[in-house]
Amino acid sequence: MDREWLKEVASITMIYMFNTMEILTGYLAVQLIPFTELLPWILILFPIFLTIRGATSGAFIGNLTTLLHIGTILPRFRDNSDEYYLLAQSIFLFSVTNALLVSLFISVYIFDFFAAISAFILILFVFALAITFSLTLTSVIGFTSFKKGLDPDVVVYPVMSTMNDVAILIIFLVSLICLEPWNPRKTLFIGVIPSIIILLLYIFIFKRIRRTEIFREIFKESYITIIYSLVLSTISGMVLTSITSILSRIPTILTVLPALMTTMGDVGSITASTFTTKLRISGLSESPIYSTLRHFIALLPKLSAPFLLFSVIVSFLSSLLNLNLVELFLTLTIILLAGFITIAIIGILSTLISIIAFIYGINPDNVAIPIITATADFITIIIVTIIVKSML
Repeated sequence: MDREWLKEVASITMIYMFNTMEILTGYLAVQLIPFTELLPWILILFPIFLTIRGATSGAFIGNLTTLLHIGTILPRFRDNSDEYYLLAQSIFLFSVTNALLVSLFISVYIFDFFAAISAFILILFVFALAITFSLTLTSVIGFTSFKKGLDPDVVVYPVMSTMNDVAILIIFLVSLICLEPWNPRKTLFIGVIPSIIILLLYIFIFKRIRRTEIFREIFKESYITIIYSLVLSTISGMVLTSITSILSRIPTILTVLPALMTTMGDVGSITASTFTTKLRISGLSESPIYSTLRHFIALLPKLSAPFLLFSVIVSFLSSLLNLNLVELFLTLTIILLAGFITIAIIGILSTLISIIAFIYGINPDNVAIPIITATADFITIIIVTIIVKSML
């Protein structure tokens, strides 16, 4: 073990340890389970919200940090540049459009007009409030870190990733309690006017900025990934719903799931990022299959060793939060099995996607990582569900 190898393992360990905070997201998700008796479809929204939220906030963070470095955005709210306000408005439109798409998918699943209207109001509320929170806090952290001389590229995404996930689950739960979508009359009475205001604001902003370069660029570059993510996360939600009864009996499984999903996304991102760097430096000198296997086998010990520590910590925290230490060993076993299987699948898949993008002259950094993180969420839920069903 040379010093460079240990340094890389330490870096990956720190990333995994930061992901343990996602246990709060999982604990909030457990609070959704009682609502499944009134709304059998409600758990479907859990992976959808997390996956689509990640894509939306990622678009804002990526643009904000880059433009801060370039100098076209200033580190302040008042009297900022047109680029900042156009970016914020574009992301707001992006988020509300996602809410409309998610509502359409859920409406097809529900297949009941009044229930679908209630679901639409709930989803619109969650997306609108979540993006308002995200835009505000992301800007604060980005501006503050930049003014303090820190690199916002390094600071903003890790902090906001977890905070956004926790925030959207809190907003989801509060909206459920306030709107009561199982009671369409109450939902309409409370939510119809705010929903109309949000939609009118959406139309107003769209008319103002639809021809701007920032708006067109965000929608053009992001929507293929969003549609892909939406389809996968909807299927994930349906699969997760099939084990609702098990999750209600053993809530520690759902509690660890967001942390596991985030970590598997990191596995894909690390694998793709390190491989795309090699591709840019030396190109593809071997067959794609051989290059994939060689890269993944070399990286596997660095990914796996920190994962053992991560699994023990999140299993313990999950059992502690749910006051259920009896299920500690079971939860740990499920995480280890699901994790190592998913690491193998995502590690190889992310390398292949990077190679395909490179061969066809597409920038792998713009394509590989967004697709891989959405795929990692999907595969993680599928593998966990299969293991849970086979064991319990």
